[in-house]
Amino acid sequence: MSDIHDVRTAMKQTVLVAVTGAGLLATQSSAQAPECNRDCLIRLNDQYLSALVAQDPSGLPWSDRVGHTENDVGLMIGDGLWGTATRIGDGYTVADSETGNVVWLGIVEEHGQAAYLGLRLAIAEGEIAEVEAVVGREGPPAAFAPTAGYAVDAAFSETVPPIRRAPRARMIALVEGYYNSMQLNDGKVLTEISDDCSRQTNGYSTTHGGDIDVEGCRQQLEIGWYRPVDRVRARRFPVVDEERGVVVALAFLDHASRYTSYETLDGQERQVPVEYPNTHGLLELFKIDDGEITRIEGVTSFQPYLMPTQWDR
Repeated sequence: MSDIHDVRTAMKQTVLVAVTGAGLLATQSSAQAPECNRDCLIRLNDQYLSALVAQDPSGLPWSDRVGHTENDVGLMIGDGLWGTATRIGDGYTVADSETGNVVWLGIVEEHGQAAYLGLRLAIAEGEIAEVEAVVGREGPPAAFAPTAGYAVDAAFSETVPPIRRAPRARMIALVEGYYNSMQLNDGKVLTEISDDCSRQTNGYSTTHGGDIDVEGCRQQLEIGWYRPVDRVRARRFPVVDEERGVVVALAFLDHASRYTSYETLDGQERQVPVEYPNTHGLLELFKIDDGEITRIEGVTSFQPYLMPTQWDR
């Protein structure tokens, strides 16, 4: 595990700021900043993205202690995307003043090569205390759709009428139920999902179109579509927006790949996409309306099997 370094001292010496590896600051408890409201969080997120493209972190308001990871590896601030990002596309931002977290999902270009980026910042006392980036790049054997024209589903920006809203704890429970259903994979759906729910990751629809013969989030769970997923672990929910019905979830999907094909409950034989052990790191948005999950959209990075989390739950 790396040490946590004094950011202000380091910034006087270099734009590279050392940060922790494992055992980073707790996402939901350590970075609460009641004085930084939604507008404040979004403003700091925008400042961060501008500094990232300028490849200059020196002007940002850093906390004394900072945790920074990219695809779950602890990095120096100034390393990783800080040295490769050349353009930021339009994206979707959601903030939670109760936890002090803000999340951005969109497209980043690295020397002209587009990738999907999920970015989480945690703000403490008006300063950046945590940075977590999930970068879905083209090339590894994970879903990746062309980025041209990509935009997060407009439904995530729509306000949910008060009568159809769910409280924070209930919203998180619905998402937990989705992941529990995926992990157990016995055809039982342990959460409420709308008939027309869709899921998209790295711009690629995993529930509709192409050669997908069973369409819909709930319908796939009902036939045991996700049998290759052995576990959904290290789940965290740093942002909940009750007004818009949005939950941000971060998790790992572990695939032991002990078999190359499997039979779903509808009697169909299906192929395991990757035939060696692997883990997918996820940052996903869940849209909840009238007590049901209606949309899931996010970014995933292909990682070594059983990649350890760098963040305390």
